Amino acid sequence: MPRKWIAVRVSAGLAMAGSLLTLALGVMMPISMAMAPRPVGPAAPPFPMMAFGIVMAVIFAAFAAWGIVTAIGIFRRRNWARISIMIFAGLLAIMGVFGGVAALVMTLPPQEGLDPRIMTALRLGMSAFYGLLAGIGIWWLLLFNKQTTKHYFAASQLDEKPGGRPLSISIIGWYLIAASPFSAAMAVFQVPAVICGLVITGWGALAVYSLFAVAQLYLGAGLLQLQEHARIGAVGFFLLGIVNGVLTIIPGGFEAKIEVMRRAAPKFFPAGMPTQMPQPMWVFALMGMVFVAVPIWFLVRQRAAFAGPAAVD
Repeated sequence: MPRKWIAVRVSAGLAMAGSLLTLALGVMMPISMAMAPRPVGPAAPPFPMMAFGIVMAVIFAAFAAWGIVTAIGIFRRRNWARISIMIFAGLLAIMGVFGGVAALVMTLPPQEGLDPRIMTALRLGMSAFYGLLAGIGIWWLLLFNKQTTKHYFAASQLDEKPGGRPLSISIIGWYLIAASPFSAAMAVFQVPAVICGLVITGWGALAVYSLFAVAQLYLGAGLLQLQEHARIGAVGFFLLGIVNGVLTIIPGGFEAKIEVMRRAAPKFFPAGMPTQMPQPMWVFALMGMVFVAVPIWFLVRQRAAFAGPAAVD
């Protein structure tokens, strides 16, 4: 194997190792929750924490499966795997950059009996870890977008189906479908919703999240069938997320929205929300908006795939 392709194989190995670690963490999460003592009294949540652990384990397992399949595809020089790891690399870079910035600038509530220097060292360590993730993501974006790397993968693409559904569209479609149960759960528990700067609680929140769940199922299924109206609807759905984020973090009103959500917290956690939140919260809101912008870019870039016959594979 030529030396210039060692980096590609090393990247596949890192993706495989990281995926296996993610899978192990997902397996340990419900196990640790099962072994932990159950909270009682006013701090007890209104739903079993084991259910939360199982949901998180499924999410971790899904990301692990994505990484493992992608790593295998890279070893086999499949072009869809090159695109897959670039999508993952973009998400990793975004998470690393914003996570590193958040770790540096956020102000954590003081912990009684804990030396502030330890908290500072912890923040620096977290920032370095996120910086490493961002570095890996940027490295993969550059490596797998090089023309020579494209030729390396294209040399073995005898099984590519022209006119098929782009991998990025498949991921967005399945993401929307997978996210719909979470929206439905939030509707059932009537979790406060923030829409265009307004905090909606009670039955209004149930209606909002129910609408979200239906829209995610409808748009996700439409994207998988390469329906043009689903592509336009999905762009609008994600644009709404960006507008919602911008209106939420407008100076002067963010604290009031947090207070409304804090007053609604006893419905879910009788002990209430923490009196102090990590600051600045706008960093986390901005990170969410950037994540939402990524699907929009792919939906616009791959619009030509929706012009032909629908792919239903």
